[in-house]
Amino acid sequence: MKRFLNFHKNKIALFLALTFIINLTAQVSLKEQNSFNDRVFTPIDLLNYRRFDVIAKYIYAKAYLQNCTSTWPTEIYKEHLRVWGNFIERGFPPKKFPEKIGFQEHLNSFNTLLNDIKSHGFNSQKSLVPVGTKGLYNGAHRLAACLACNTLIMGYLVNHTGVYATAEFFRNKKNYVKTGLAEKYLDAMALAYCALKKNTYIAILFPCAKNKRIEVKKIFNSYGHIVYQKNIFCHDRGLLNLILITYGENHWLSNKKNNFERARKNSQIRFCKKTSGYVNIYLLESDSLENIKTCKDKIRSLFDIGTYSIHINDTYQETLTLAQAFFAHTSVIFLNNTHNKNFLNFNKLISQLKTVCDYYKLDTNSICLVGNAPLCAYGLRDCNDLYIICHDEKYYKYFSGKNKISGHQKYKKYYPVSIDEIIYNPKYHFYYKNIKIATPEVIMQMKHRRKEKYVIN
Repeated sequence: MKRFLNFHKNKIALFLALTFIINLTAQVSLKEQNSFNDRVFTPIDLLNYRRFDVIAKYIYAKAYLQNCTSTWPTEIYKEHLRVWGNFIERGFPPKKFPEKIGFQEHLNSFNTLLNDIKSHGFNSQKSLVPVGTKGLYNGAHRLAACLACNTLIMGYLVNHTGVYATAEFFRNKKNYVKTGLAEKYLDAMALAYCALKKNTYIAILFPCAKNKRIEVKKIFNSYGHIVYQKNIFCHDRGLLNLILITYGENHWLSNKKNNFERARKNSQIRFCKKTSGYVNIYLLESDSLENIKTCKDKIRSLFDIGTYSIHINDTYQETLTLAQAFFAHTSVIFLNNTHNKNFLNFNKLISQLKTVCDYYKLDTNSICLVGNAPLCAYGLRDCNDLYIICHDEKYYKYFSGKNKISGHQKYKKYYPVSIDEIIYNPKYHFYYKNIKIATPEVIMQMKHRRKEKYVIN
């Protein structure tokens, strides 16, 4: 019996030794094919439309590292995991028994990873991420952490296309959540994707471009990739405002002469002389502006109604502006209801705010306007000063009444939710000229708690 056991122990030892040699040989072979530098990646280069899940993880990672107290980043992270696998992870390669079960295990593991990478960078001695022929195969948490920490990531190439986890995948995956991943989460992820990727563009397909959506998507994918798509319902003022924000303040269509007569006529043609309608919004990613222009020309030729069928922006700044207008429910409400007065004082103060932020390198994404700002943006009244709330307390010293811009932090106890919740949860703010403004509802509740009147109409 003892001889039998020794024989099998020797067989196991031999098997383990052979396995080690095979793995070592594979690693040496990989190094021969690719230099060491070929296995060092800039994290943004590994992010593409096929791994949309990375963005949910990135949103949480960035908030965690900033000590953000908003519940929103955790909510996005949690809900995308619920839709994907109901909080069960089997590892890579997939194991018979799960490595992680339940949201708390995922959260604890991710927090540990974030702390480690923040303190020590990516440790290639612990792990390498496998990179497929079309993107990341495994290691989404590690990639998100490296994106948030702005540090390099190391990986190795595998002969596999990689995981397919697009925005449409999450929208249509309904085996754990009947509705799939809700649009409010997909919107926030799409907006964060734009903020990271400067080769993104927004395509707007108007109601006058009837049918042929399959052909349109084929053209999009011939010159780039569709990252995300959604439909927006425009009505009343929204039709005009959509044209104005699409073409910008300096375009001939935005001329205020005769109450935006040119823009109004343009919107009537694009909406088939109706007072409302859906527009199809596509977030595209492409290697070059030339490809985007060719794509736009082909789609216009497809519908043969001139330039009315589709608009695709040219610059990255335009991408951000349009994404902020379309990828949040509160911003779409604003689009459909603002009077578009462009008050002189208000816009001058907005410009001053941006100048201060640029000069001192302050993150405008961590600032939100409060006070009368919602009324100004909606075109109801002008203002003489601006009040702001900031995630970082240090920011307030740059706005201590200078240029008529002041902090509103001493009134934070009156707000219905925390300052971080207003700033980072899209439910509580909308965008105006790339700046966050608290929704009228937030200000109404704050004023009510202070026993002040807040007249919207």
